Amino acid sequence: MANDIESWNIRGLNNPSKAVEVRKLINTQHLKLVGLLETKVKSRNTAMVQRRINDWEGVNNNNQDPRGRI
Repeated sequence: MANDIESWNIRGLNNPSKAVEVRKLINTQHLKLVGLLETKVKSRNTAMVQRRINDWEGVNNNNQDPRGRI
């Protein structure tokens, strides 16, 4: 039985190649829920990064730290 949930400490998701890695993981593992930790995505880049990962819905903590830190 496959896992539908995964978490990944993926520091630096602003880098387009990291988004490609996330998309591959989601597609190959058929994931339903992914927790991306320490992404360092700045608030101004959030929408762009979400589009790179095929418009998945997401939540972030940018209201507490606009640099995307935990």
